[in-house]
Amino acid sequence: MISILVIEDNPADIRLIEEHLISISHEFDYQLSSVESLGEALDHLAKSPVDIILTDLNLPDSEGSESVNELISRFPEIPTVVLSGLADEEQAVKLVGAGAQDYLRKDEISGSTLRRTIRHSLERFAIASRLREVSLDLEKQNLDLVQSQRRLIRAEKMRTIGHLASGLAHEVKNPLAIIQLGLDKLEGQIARGYEPIKPETLDRMQTALQRADQVIGELLSFGSELDGHIATCHLSDAIDSAIALVGPKLKANEIELDRIVSEDPPIRIDRNKVEQAIINLILNSINELGEIPVDGFIRVQMLVQKEADTQWANILVEDNGRGIPDEDLSKVTEAFVTNRADCGGTGLGLTVVSQIASLHHGDLTLSRSDLGGLKAALSIPLAV
Repeated sequence: MISILVIEDNPADIRLIEEHLISISHEFDYQLSSVESLGEALDHLAKSPVDIILTDLNLPDSEGSESVNELISRFPEIPTVVLSGLADEEQAVKLVGAGAQDYLRKDEISGSTLRRTIRHSLERFAIASRLREVSLDLEKQNLDLVQSQRRLIRAEKMRTIGHLASGLAHEVKNPLAIIQLGLDKLEGQIARGYEPIKPETLDRMQTALQRADQVIGELLSFGSELDGHIATCHLSDAIDSAIALVGPKLKANEIELDRIVSEDPPIRIDRNKVEQAIINLILNSINELGEIPVDGFIRVQMLVQKEADTQWANILVEDNGRGIPDEDLSKVTEAFVTNRADCGGTGLGLTVVSQIASLHHGDLTLSRSDLGGLKAALSIPLAV
């Protein structure tokens, strides 16, 4: 049974609607209630919800769109149909666009138009409600996906920090050793009655201290939690920080790295994440080169290219390793796909880079480099 509330202050119009509904009562069951004002309607609906509302535009306590907007605002779960006269038909049409399900001109009301309008309004409203539910569900799923991506990126970052830690510890240990030597020398001079310390000794200590501070600062910056911190910067800074952090790994594996930056326009990015992506790409090449007997070489290059109406900043990381077979190139960005499981590889490095690219409306493409190994291209639009 369909429960209908008519809001109309003209008794003749109410009787006309009742008569038309009676004429089609053999086709569907209904229960009709009527009130004369918006205030009475709000009280009625608060106590006895209905399936559909038919309301006049001009009521004793409200005029024009006010009544319809109030009904839709207070009871969005109930479809509303506007009853209009010839003079206010244009306004009725606008109200349909603003949330009312349909409108009926009073001089055209009949049993068949009432039946069709009520049924179609209920059907459209049910479909719209379902679409809203699906939309909300999709938004929630998308939020869950973004949060999962961030957790994965954070987890991979922690793994990367662990991977870099031994080399960086050596980078910090050397400057500290220089400082310790200087202090030992100063202590000996004091024990002998104090001899002025040579300026070059102080310079070496100061340089060593600055180097240790730089290494620790870069590691802390890389490890910081700045999710979604989008700011204008230069990609060359992210590239240089990434190279500095992987420097000990390059040195330990006797790998030469060539940095090429031809253009360096400002770009809005999450620098922390982009830096992580560059580190992952370089580490991927280091791990590959560390397993084969070649003089390792990595090229890190930044290019700006225009495609259609979009300018792209492309960060290319290439090596002279074995590369990846063409048939496997499309698979290696999938989570947990790795050929280094026996060496501690998780198969998440390139997956994380691909996700970071997506978060920046960019892309990660893999191909064979002219150096012989893998060519990874991280592409980010200059303007989003």
